Amino acid sequence: KELLNLWQSNNRIELNIDVPSTNPYYKTADIFISPVFSGSGVNIKMLEAASFQMPIVASSFSKKGYSGLEWMPEASTATEFSVELNKLRSFDAREELRSRMRRWFESYLEQKDRTIYESFLQLYCLKKMINNYLHYSTNILTIA
Repeated sequence: KELLNLWQSNNRIELNIDVPSTNPYYKTADIFISPVFSGSGVNIKMLEAASFQMPIVASSFSKKGYSGLEWMPEASTATEFSVELNKLRSFDAREELRSRMRRWFESYLEQKDRTIYESFLQLYCLKKMINNYLHYSTNILTIA
């Protein structure tokens, strides 16, 4: 409610709800704000904003499920969000945050690539073991 009041009192903030694609907004926005305070799972919108190398100001809940984001500006109230956003009025401050976001996202992808590769390797090995087991079991059944 506090953020809605802040939005209504500032004509430079644009609020868009239920849009067909968020890509145009990410491409033209200067900052992504994630005032999420409840829900389950990881905040996919945070990851999406990070993929566009957006500077992000988020609640601690928004960062749930992600590691290595201690440097990301964090806020819990409309006033705290306002303070953090004011710090990012400078182009240099936004570019510094954008650079950190780029490095974090690249690291996140590398970690996910390794996890996916390790999962694929485990599945491949499991398949071989199952095939070996079935082949061995068949031989036993054939002998018996």
